[in-house]
Amino acid sequence: MQEFNLIDKFLKPLCANNTLDRNLSDDTASLQIKNDEELVISKDIFVENIHFKFSESAYNIATKLLATNLSDIASSGAKPISYMLGIGKNSYLDEKFFKEFCAGLKDSQKKFNINLIGGDTVNSPTVFFSLTIFGVSKKNKILSRKNAEIGELIYTSGTIGDAGLGLNLLAQKNDNFKYLISRHLKPTPRLDLGQNLLKKKLSKCAIDVSDGLLADIKKICEASQICAKIYFDKIPFSTQAKKYLKLNPQHNPLNLLSSGDDYELIFSVKKIVRRKFLILLKN
Repeated sequence: MQEFNLIDKFLKPLCANNTLDRNLSDDTASLQIKNDEELVISKDIFVENIHFKFSESAYNIATKLLATNLSDIASSGAKPISYMLGIGKNSYLDEKFFKEFCAGLKDSQKKFNINLIGGDTVNSPTVFFSLTIFGVSKKNKILSRKNAEIGELIYTSGTIGDAGLGLNLLAQKNDNFKYLISRHLKPTPRLDLGQNLLKKKLSKCAIDVSDGLLADIKKICEASQICAKIYFDKIPFSTQAKKYLKLNPQHNPLNLLSSGDDYELIFSVKKIVRRKFLILLKN
């Protein structure tokens, strides 16, 4: 498809039609930030056969692309507001693909109350998608991997290793564990939790599990210049993951700690606010 046909037919309907996106008519977009607010920006790139395969639906590729970027915003405790999209396209991406792809983006936009405000398209021998997402937070109030302190407790927002098992199942063309496959294809950004950790002053440190529990805790330790002690029996695994491991004893459970793409949050909580935090979880 020609660039401007793609923009007019599929991408402009994703906009809010306000002064931020300029109706996708410019190469830039403007974001006004109040004196007490700070702009939070993150970018991810999805490359074919590395981050997605065309055996997946275009709808799912789009929703996962947006969800993984939203997860970065969640790990900062910010509120997402808009995003920009880059597309490296070739003849494989026909009108049917873009119709499904943009339907996925539209549904995700509605769910998370954000809109497209700009981007770019190029012809490329390898298909890729580049997404830059914008969020806002109170000035100097942001979750960061460098803010962990000695003596704090480490928590995760959900179960670990599901997405990695889901990827293995897809490679094996085994659809007996649909929950694990869905955890790989359809991650859930923990936006409400990230914002509540800041709002209720429960944590100053968070990161999302993109590269695996061990790798991402290591990033926290290096940034905060501290060490962490991990108890394997305290790590939450889903019922489906436990069932898979029981049926596949050759699969080392420790591999679940290094598989990525769970997009749960890892965060640290001071012992003194632990009870307050557990009340938040129950609610």
